[in-house]
Amino acid sequence: MGLAALMFAGSSTTLLEFALNLGIPGIEASTGATAAMITVAILGYNLASGAPRILTAKLGDRIGQKAVFRYGLILFIIACAVCALAPSALVLIIGRVTLGFSAALMCPQVFALMRLVYAPGPHLTRSVALYSAISGSAGLAGQLLTGALITFTPPAVGWRLAFTLNAVAGIAALWFVRALPDVRTPHVQSGRLDVLGSLLVSAGLVGITLPLALGSDDGWPLWTWAMIGAGVALIALFAAHQRYRAARGRVPLLDLRVFAHSPGLVPALGSVAVYFVILSGSALGYALYLEARGWSALEVASVFGVLNIGFLCPPLVEKPFRKRFPSVSVAVPGGLLMIAGFGMVGAVALAWSVPLFMAGLVVAGLGMGLSMAAVWDDATAAVPERHAGTGSGLTNTIQENGSALGVAVAGIAYFGARTAALGLVWVSVLLIAAAVAQTGLSWLYGRRMAARERS
Repeated sequence: MGLAALMFAGSSTTLLEFALNLGIPGIEASTGATAAMITVAILGYNLASGAPRILTAKLGDRIGQKAVFRYGLILFIIACAVCALAPSALVLIIGRVTLGFSAALMCPQVFALMRLVYAPGPHLTRSVALYSAISGSAGLAGQLLTGALITFTPPAVGWRLAFTLNAVAGIAALWFVRALPDVRTPHVQSGRLDVLGSLLVSAGLVGITLPLALGSDDGWPLWTWAMIGAGVALIALFAAHQRYRAARGRVPLLDLRVFAHSPGLVPALGSVAVYFVILSGSALGYALYLEARGWSALEVASVFGVLNIGFLCPPLVEKPFRKRFPSVSVAVPGGLLMIAGFGMVGAVALAWSVPLFMAGLVVAGLGMGLSMAAVWDDATAAVPERHAGTGSGLTNTIQENGSALGVAVAGIAYFGARTAALGLVWVSVLLIAAAVAQTGLSWLYGRRMAARERS
């Protein structure tokens, strides 16, 4: 029952992203939102969700992951109600940012709880695979329902109903939270939380991601490059600040020693980042292309339902693959399947073919389903137990900022093309390159972890 509440956190945010993407015409008509406002609403969630996650993970270490998860779920319900009733684009953006912060409270606790309950091994792998499969199937059902709501209701109503249903589901999930175990991260350091560090990393991530999303519309003016440079400088300052706090015996927001204790953590986190670039980039890029071809919201939802079928496969494949290839991450064959699938989808731009398009999505979806469970399992297993909260917060921060980056670069690739077909080609090329990177990083993770076990 407790796992059901955790799975709600994994699937609900995907559904709301989908509702926002498909509901753009209705949102523009009922709130007066411009294209730039819609972009801010999408990215506002990702940035508010990703930037504070290391701090909220630390908070879970201090007061308990179950308590922080519950607070986040309550805030999620309130934010969904605000979005559903939003009379203007500004209120919708505020609601979306609040939703992002609620996810920042909930999501780091999910894998921290799994890591604290299960040691690395078959039980942890099975739990992560089950989480991915059931979250994916819930996402599949919810996407079809969202598409139907937007298709068969007035434009100003469908997207509001999607937020309303998520609020109702959140209320139900509160009941399941009671079954979560009251476990705590062992050997938590005492001391004040590093609020300054959280502000530095948050400002740095916003500074890098926001101009990537908005700069192409204005022809990449000087302020975009200045903001990106400032963001990089703030991230460097954050790292120096963490070393300074650790040297003075104060509790850092991110204990950089976690990287020294796990040689596989860097490639594992890189795989997470690239995977979520793929996930969000494919969702936005392919939805834009299909809408340009005149497909309805329900038809687009059905297409992404096909893509999500692959998320049901990890429990069936994970165990036999690891038994046969113990030193190879399941994300490696997952990445190869994504490369093939995205290549098939990109080829559709040469001559439109629904069967080829759908076949490409099935192959890519299988790869995405295998990779999702694997990259999370790899990142979770790579973190020592005493750093469970920090590792979960870091992984979740990378996830959300990978998602924000995926939205930004997919938008640049699609809108920078002269035609919808050429936009599909560029989005597919981007996704293939990202899948190649994820495959290489996951292979490197397996090699490093195998070398550690031999030593």
